[in-house]
Amino acid sequence: MLAQGASSNGIARLIPMFLMLCHGFPGFQKDPLLGVVDYFKNVPGHLSKTFRDINVLLPELPNVGAIPLAQRAPILSGEIAKHVPASERVHIIGHSAGGIDARLLASPAGLNQGHRIASITTVGSPHHGALIANILANPTAEFAFLLPGLQPFALGIRDFTTASMAQFNRDVIDHPQVAYQSFGGTTGLLTRGVIGVPFLLTHPIILHREGMNDGWVSVASSRHGVFRGAVSADHAELIGHELSPAGEFFAALGHPVFDHLTFYEQIVASLGAARR
Repeated sequence: MLAQGASSNGIARLIPMFLMLCHGFPGFQKDPLLGVVDYFKNVPGHLSKTFRDINVLLPELPNVGAIPLAQRAPILSGEIAKHVPASERVHIIGHSAGGIDARLLASPAGLNQGHRIASITTVGSPHHGALIANILANPTAEFAFLLPGLQPFALGIRDFTTASMAQFNRDVIDHPQVAYQSFGGTTGLLTRGVIGVPFLLTHPIILHREGMNDGWVSVASSRHGVFRGAVSADHAELIGHELSPAGEFFAALGHPVFDHLTFYEQIVASLGAARR
């Protein structure tokens, strides 16, 4: 948190907040769905303009298929060691798989870096697994040999099945020094009038089996730590990317269906950052 400290001349100073934004399953190469590398769309710049003395870290990880889930967290640990002074702790906001990476980073059963982390906020993370991962994991693995690019996806998605995440939750306990909170997302063509094209099929499947969801992760699965509620956004809108024609139209008019910048601004403000 930003706090007042004493400088050598006795004048109060602000202690900077270190904030790490952890991206999800895709790496930072061009994504086939988002088509861009700006994963948290315009979020780092917006936060830097809104808050004083905030340091936003944006680590770039390979996608989950390129390396196992367990190998992503050490990269985050290296970023903290490189950019955050030993006397300070970092706040982490993780979207989707990024929230799982953060939990592994902090856990005594993982990298045990909780002493370097003040809080972990997860957004649309599949803490209890993703039904769509269950559906895709085995068939994808069986046919992966047909397409070279399918094999990494098949291996990566297995980490997020309900069975894999159940084992993860048994093993990867929370660190007692870290504050955990979570948000989910809800979408639906009938309830919102817009839905990202990739989620037109997945949303009703998850809705039937697990209830409200963002097109990829159910609200029930997104719960971890203190649950702050579900916002009206699909899995891509949670990070500012609109994948529906109607949503793109409204965004072009300057009226996005989900104001993701205000969403992240409110999260950071609740962590104690000082506004300009």
